[in-house]
Amino acid sequence: MDMTLRPGRYTVTLTRSFDTSSGLRPGSRSVSTSFTVYSKNDSRNGCSGGSTGPGGSAKSSVGEISADLDLVDDTEIVNESTLKFWPNPVNGVLNVNYEMLSDGNVAISLVPMEYLGGKDITITNSFRPEGQYEETYYTKELRNGVYILKIKAGNQEIQKKVIIQ
Repeated sequence: MDMTLRPGRYTVTLTRSFDTSSGLRPGSRSVSTSFTVYSKNDSRNGCSGGSTGPGGSAKSSVGEISADLDLVDDTEIVNESTLKFWPNPVNGVLNVNYEMLSDGNVAISLVPMEYLGGKDITITNSFRPEGQYEETYYTKELRNGVYILKIKAGNQEIQKKVIIQ
């Protein structure tokens, strides 16, 4: 059954989970994309994120979107199984240790849970060649609370809960 999407803002997230029986490294990988569907009466008729022209090649139904999810590149750039961050709870300094499996840009940030949708606090956003890295972030200026540690590299995004005291 193909259902037409109503005007509004949508986020599609694809999560693939693997266990040891799959022959791949255990863990999960998520990829998200957001888009806006405009009403037929809107001059932007169609959907944001399409190619040229109103709506471009944008998808207008759930069936068209889910068919495209099979084309998502979910190549692992950051080795999730070796990712370490400490201490948790954090009291002054957060350390993040990660391995880049291939060259690429990595963005590491903290997002306060009470302000989801607000501005991310950037720890690093730079190109890293393949290898092992450790980032240190001083948290003394942050409010106490629960944060999400986000690590983005290519289409891969890893999220972990961190408590700042």
